[in-house]
Amino acid sequence: MNNLRIMCSKTKNANFLETMMDSDMGNIRHISKNPATPPNKLRQIFHSEKIHHNVIQDVVKNPSFPQASINRMLEFMSQDFKELDMGYKKYSITLAMLQNPNINNKFLSYFAKSKNKEVIKSILKNPSLAVEIIEDIGESYHPEILKAVASNPKIGQCPKVLGKIMKYSEMYEPLSRNANLPVSHIRYLETYFCKHRENNAMLFANILINPNTPLEILEKYEAKKNYNVILASNPKIPEKMLAKMVKTNSVKIKSEIITNIKNVYVLLKHAQHKNIGIKTTAVLRIAQISAA
Repeated sequence: MNNLRIMCSKTKNANFLETMMDSDMGNIRHISKNPATPPNKLRQIFHSEKIHHNVIQDVVKNPSFPQASINRMLEFMSQDFKELDMGYKKYSITLAMLQNPNINNKFLSYFAKSKNKEVIKSILKNPSLAVEIIEDIGESYHPEILKAVASNPKIGQCPKVLGKIMKYSEMYEPLSRNANLPVSHIRYLETYFCKHRENNAMLFANILINPNTPLEILEKYEAKKNYNVILASNPKIPEKMLAKMVKTNSVKIKSEIITNIKNVYVLLKHAQHKNIGIKTTAVLRIAQISAA
């Protein structure tokens, strides 16, 4: 991703975003995702005939997209959301719209009764979804829906549903990706992994990079250098632990640290590495963050 597109997706400068409206489609895609983009500009993108429907999906998910416009469109949508009846573009845009955090929970509650699993999965991605609706959806026994429930950041507020999901080992992998999973459940998943290592590599990796993973688990695997590349991706890994990692000669570990924005400064603070490319990349990442 070039620096200009990073600016388009991260900057809070509305004037800059307006000046970029006539630039290439790649920049427009990032402008459509930026919450700082003025509502009138999002409407302009939405109504443009030249814009691909994937960009329109980003527009309708944007929290700055006018709520009144979303409500008017949802009122005309069928509860069944039959893709063949609606046409794929309209169907995919509608699914994206259900993820907009400004949608009233009355709408979400209504659409949550749909028999279409893709509708339910989209609703579960809405950050404003009420816990009560999550609990209602959690009564399902459909594997795809339960996996989507397991990935919802509010799962910790639904103890009954979480208890049900924990009975199924096939749900452990999506649960382990959930950054808001209670610490007690992460400990359980790590214990499960130790007893069932075969075919559970992704579960283990998710545990190591989960920001809620307790320190004792991180320390347990810190000494095993093969795991350091994974640990370096954890956004809440202690600075003391990172400092040990960056003193190694592993370019791979340092490259992984660089991808983790919060850890870039630690790399420059502690690294004695002579690789100019590593340090240059870190400086560029800091410049990108500052520009945003």
